Amino acid sequence: MAALRRRPGVTKVPSVRGKKRYSPAFWIESAAGSITGFLAILTLVWRDWIEGVFGYDPDHHNGSFEWELVIVCALLTVLFAALARREWRRAPSTAGSTVS
Repeated sequence: MAALRRRPGVTKVPSVRGKKRYSPAFWIESAAGSITGFLAILTLVWRDWIEGVFGYDPDHHNGSFEWELVIVCALLTVLFAALARREWRRAPSTAGSTVS
């Protein structure tokens, strides 16, 4: 327990975790990934949303277009998430060092 006691004259310097400044590419990739993920889930839940929203039936109610859309949107979501993660890891921190 003696090791846990503070020594006189020693002050603890708080750890400062700075905010990161994200590039516009990060925000674009994050938004695109969110939109494509939403479209993939929407298509799984409500298969006829394309016909309901646009009034157009590209596959004449056989469901093939909807499955293609789910697959493409899911793949794009993974791609955009990976790209956004890369930008997130590259983002520089705005906090300077506080240790002297």
